[in-house]
This record gives sequence, C-alpha cells and structure tokens, in this order.
Amino acid sequence: MNVIVNRVAEFLRRFPPFSFLGKDDLASVASSVEVLYLEKGEILFRQGDVAQPHFFILKEGVIQLVQN
Repeated sequence: MNVIVNRVAEFLRRFPPFSFLGKDDLASVASSVEVLYLEKGEILFRQGDVAQPHFFILKEGVIQLVQN
C-alpha cells in the first residue's frame, strides 16, 4: 500500500463500519478514496445539486450546513 492509502486505512479503521473490515477489504476501500482539501469558506456542495454517488467523511475542521 502507498503512504496515502495506508494513512486513510488507519484513519477509517477507528470507526464502524470500517472497524469491522478485514485488512484486505479495508485496503480496497482506502485505495478508492478521493481526498479533498477545502479552504475555509469553500463550498462542498449546494442544496439542489445532483446527489453524489459517494459519501463524505470529515477528518478535521468544521462543515456548516446552510439551508436557503
């Protein structure tokens, strides 16, 4: 595993349902992760955007939900 995949797997392993995965399955999930770095004030998505075929995990920082 490369360094980023390793770090993602170590992070995910701490939380269910990822904590229940075997090493190979967790490595598979971690290798398909896309890491995003957002600056303060950047928008992840807007109300009404087309639904994404994936989910988001916040490692650190704050996400603010604003409904218009």
